[in-house]
Amino acid sequence: MTLIQKVIRLLSVNHNGLTTKELYEKLPEYSPTGIRGVISRYLRTTETPAFERKEAGVFVLIEVIKAEKTEEGVSLSYRASYEISENGSVDFFYKDVFVENEMMEEGVYEKKRTFTDEQDFLNAKKNLQAVLAHADAKTILNKLKTESFDMILTDPPYRVISGGTGGKNAPRGMLSKNDGKIFDNNDIQFDEYIPECYRVLKPDRQAYFFTNFLNLQPLMEAVQRAGFKIHNLLVWLKNNATPNRWYMKNCEYVLFCYKGKAKAISNCGSKTVHQFDNIKGQKLHETEKPVELLKMYIENSTEEGDWILDPFAGSGSTMAASLLLNRKVFTCEIDKKYLTVIKNRAISIIKNGTDERTLSV
Repeated sequence: MTLIQKVIRLLSVNHNGLTTKELYEKLPEYSPTGIRGVISRYLRTTETPAFERKEAGVFVLIEVIKAEKTEEGVSLSYRASYEISENGSVDFFYKDVFVENEMMEEGVYEKKRTFTDEQDFLNAKKNLQAVLAHADAKTILNKLKTESFDMILTDPPYRVISGGTGGKNAPRGMLSKNDGKIFDNNDIQFDEYIPECYRVLKPDRQAYFFTNFLNLQPLMEAVQRAGFKIHNLLVWLKNNATPNRWYMKNCEYVLFCYKGKAKAISNCGSKTVHQFDNIKGQKLHETEKPVELLKMYIENSTEEGDWILDPFAGSGSTMAASLLLNRKVFTCEIDKKYLTVIKNRAISIIKNGTDERTLSV
């Protein structure tokens, strides 16, 4: 019996119909994407189908983060979580006022939400505060609308060096294995995503790309190929250093670029070398950046309500800094193990106004 025949048989004995989620549960041997694909093809190509789709929709996990009674109605800050593929998901963080709704308690709910297509959610920017996608940055960037972001701020994956292996002075620690990687999924090439970053950035806007000395020249060449112009090379001076036999590394570089016409930053007294303490204690991600550093860049290049893009979320520090400054942010992360960390940071900021990153360790 084919998959579509199994679907027809299930629907024939359930006269009130079945949701897609119920079909998934009754057909566990098939993937959700496979079931949806077969149903869509069947309805599209069959002249007299044995069943019909009553409404387009998905089951969505709703988490009410904060609920307050106001003069206008019930103000809700909530997270809506959607599966976009068998191994991917998107979390939308909203803040909205529901005039006629009864007071809702904080907690997790499940409901069915209808939509025309996936782009509807991305177009509903008025009430969105943040978007977190569990997906490959290359896939997500290709789907984003041209010239839709006010700033790009990201710490992309790139090659690293060990600082020299072998010998009595060889460094130890996370860079000692000398394979060019300190975490998974850091083998993406600049030309695979920087042209898309340029496309989705609005004209006369600015972009910040973290890098190291090894990748500085290739990054500069890549951003210029994509169309960016380079404003400056910024230096983050740390309070710690990475072991190296050829001078210890106590800074990181940030390539400060722009698209279109150049415009001044908000605080023209900012210097190219700026000192911020690195993360002390256990990090949420191997290359986690301090929020105060990111806040300086955000305040210098955006206004409240602007949209910031970070294609490589890591621990979610760009999302945290953006929310703390009342900016909107779209970020994605390919590695599932960091998603809970990022969500918890966003929820703590939305609910309490503080980045309670220790709760996510």
